[in-house]
Amino acid sequence: MADPSTRPPMNDPPATAGEVANDPLITTLLEVCHLLLMVLDEQRRIVALNEPALARWTRAHGVPCMGLRFGDLVGCPNASRESGGCGASRFCADCGVTGAVLAAQRTGEPAEQDASLVSRAGELEQVRDFIARARPIQLGDRELTLLTLEDVHDRKRRKALERTFFHDVVNLVGALGGSVELLGETYLGGEVSFSTSEQDGTTFTLDLPEV
Repeated sequence: MADPSTRPPMNDPPATAGEVANDPLITTLLEVCHLLLMVLDEQRRIVALNEPALARWTRAHGVPCMGLRFGDLVGCPNASRESGGCGASRFCADCGVTGAVLAAQRTGEPAEQDASLVSRAGELEQVRDFIARARPIQLGDRELTLLTLEDVHDRKRRKALERTFFHDVVNLVGALGGSVELLGETYLGGEVSFSTSEQDGTTFTLDLPEV
């Protein structure tokens, strides 16, 4: 496994890129995978990536991709903090992408981690949430890593908003509960109970006395 604290020469394109381009299984995966998919060599350098990844980073930002590590590709500010580049900074220890790739390279087993990625294009800085999944593959005598990234930023944001909304509803119902009980018990002579859940919403029950 490559030392994460050292940066491979930027002018030394990975020899595996040509092999990957000629491998029918990998090229098929690159064509059919709808997630952001990259193939990395032993030094975590990009040797291939699919159309969604190309459209998201390389073509959008005009960045050449072959031979770069992931942090260099997306413009992660931590990739330039140390001479070793992507993976060398103390902040990189918390990176889900680097963590998943290193775990897969170390154990030879698939690895998955949550990742919050900070990317920069010019003056624009953006934070997105992903699930990073890394899986070792063998190509001849080379040990490569398939890296997929699933963008879950909008999903996580929506769930956070739903939790906030539900919490506000619970507080509102709690504030109204006393008034509802007073109305039911004082004016209608019954007993009021209510329950609230994310699935069913708020349910009020009025038990009236038998006539």
